[in-house]
Amino acid sequence: MRFATSRLGRALCGLLLLAALQAKASTDYTADFTTATLDPGLHVSMFKNGSWSPGVVLPWIVQSGDGYLLLAKTASLPGQPFADGPHVQTNFGTVGDFVATVTTDSAYNGGGGAGFFMDSQSGYTGIGFGTNWVSDSAGDGYVANGYHASATSQLTLQIKRVGDTLTKSYKLAGQSDFTLISSLTDSATVPGWVIFDLTNYSDVPGAVMFTSFSIAAVPEPQTWAMLAGGLAALGVLRRRQQRS
Repeated sequence: MRFATSRLGRALCGLLLLAALQAKASTDYTADFTTATLDPGLHVSMFKNGSWSPGVVLPWIVQSGDGYLLLAKTASLPGQPFADGPHVQTNFGTVGDFVATVTTDSAYNGGGGAGFFMDSQSGYTGIGFGTNWVSDSAGDGYVANGYHASATSQLTLQIKRVGDTLTKSYKLAGQSDFTLISSLTDSATVPGWVIFDLTNYSDVPGAVMFTSFSIAAVPEPQTWAMLAGGLAALGVLRRRQQRS
């Protein structure tokens, strides 16, 4: 009977741990930029003539491989209608708490701008950046706070959502700590289903590279409680087995 009980206990503890880990990993994602084929979790669109169109057109190019995603403008064309540039967006929606992170290199983007955005039914919000600057950016249902700072061409950008609070931060090359750009707490616009958007909207020829992109789920308090409960139960079972 003791054997059966311990087996059952271990099984129940295992289920608790598995459920907690699955809850944590449900939205985890890391883009693969090592091959010439665009990561299957991403797609390319362009906004032209007032609507979205799949794919990319000259003078823009989108290229993956060698550990980075390249978004480049090859030339400035008189009256060209594609000034907004290509948008590389996630094919899936993210819900719940998360931290989304990109590393970028805009050393070859001249005076142009690029961005890392979160899109939702409320609008878009994110971080704009260039060769030597970083800024808060938002539109539609979101409002930018006017933050603008000098920066290096290599940056780590982070968008994080926990409950009703959304924070945007950046880290310069060689730094260990993030600098806060903005923090928004709003139960109407922050929660819900979102996608992410990597873009280059330069007005001049140049290129920006995204060298990594990942999304990690932030476990909710009940998930941590479930994980702690499973670990505690395993500890109790082990002590009982040692006494017997």
